[in-house]
Amino acid sequence: MDAETIGSLAAAVLLLIISFPVHEAAHAATAWRLGDGHARALGRVSLDPRRHIDPLGAGLLILSAISGGWMIGWAKPTPVLPQSLRGGALGWATVALAGPISNLLLAVVVAGLYRVLDGPLLPDFIAFFLLYFTYYNVALFFLNLLPIPPFDGRAVLVGLLGLLSPRLADQVEGVSASRFAFPIVIAIIFFTPLGSLLGSLSFGLTELLLGPE
Repeated sequence: MDAETIGSLAAAVLLLIISFPVHEAAHAATAWRLGDGHARALGRVSLDPRRHIDPLGAGLLILSAISGGWMIGWAKPTPVLPQSLRGGALGWATVALAGPISNLLLAVVVAGLYRVLDGPLLPDFIAFFLLYFTYYNVALFFLNLLPIPPFDGRAVLVGLLGLLSPRLADQVEGVSASRFAFPIVIAIIFFTPLGSLLGSLSFGLTELLLGPE
């Protein structure tokens, strides 16, 4: 394997043992702070990857990293009981936002590390690892803001709509929970300009974080 593939694979592994646990633990900890201790009781307020890894999602992530194509993978979703949260609809939106924001913060930290270490003495595979890890976390941030299942943006949308009209929020929640929603979302991402838009946004923010060459 060349340095770029090694860097991509290393970044995928770090997604499994750092990014995914941080993302899900952020949901769980925020829900706990807002009054829902369900996820905490299940041990999800933890950075232990074993608490969050989904075997199928992890396997697909590693395989897609090796193949060099789109990164496909996921962690076990964090269970949240919206009715137990303080703040009602706003609390639900806050819990949903905690995950994507955690990925953005990880991207900022790793991009800062790259800017400090970048130079002729930095091994190529380390440079590629830092670049890919930054990009993947930025991509997770944007992807999870999509207001469609299974992404966190759905809960953000439902929560914000609940501030305006609980009835409308319930209607949107019912539609988005349809068993046909996820296949439709995958088709939209791969076969419409949305996928390219997400890629452009992710590359753009990654370049901004990494700074000028």
